[in-house]
Amino acid sequence: MEERVNTAPAIGPVTAPDIGRGQAGASSSTRSGMLTAGVGETKINGLRLRCVVDDDLVRKSRSDIIVDLRIGVPATPVVATGWDYRPAAKDVVALAARDVYRSLNHLAEEIALLLVVAHCTPYAEVRVLMPDSLRYADSVGIAIFRTTSDYIKATKEAGR
Repeated sequence: MEERVNTAPAIGPVTAPDIGRGQAGASSSTRSGMLTAGVGETKINGLRLRCVVDDDLVRKSRSDIIVDLRIGVPATPVVATGWDYRPAAKDVVALAARDVYRSLNHLAEEIALLLVVAHCTPYAEVRVLMPDSLRYADSVGIAIFRTTSDYIKATKEAGR
């Protein structure tokens, strides 16, 4: 029997324009598209979840989902001791387990909102994959990148 290997490509480099601009002592310079001083980064790859993702919201069977995360960590004394990723990962697992999602995009948006707003991160790149959902593909998925400014704009627009 042939062994299956996950061949999903890794998430590419993240650029974060406007992070740290206008703040004393913070640097937003980038070198070849990668983040430098001012923001650290935590990566969580291959977080396996079971949740209901269905557009008609009738089917209640749980699907296997794989989540890859790149989470910005603000440049504070916490970076020196390390940002504790465990509470964020546990919250993502709990979020996926407690609700029914219309699509992978809906799930990815909810995860990004949780990380950026509840865990106070400057940005989050979320990649959600559903393995074996197409016959001739390893997986189907979506990747989104959200910053704090995305949610500030949405809050202002909702208040109008």
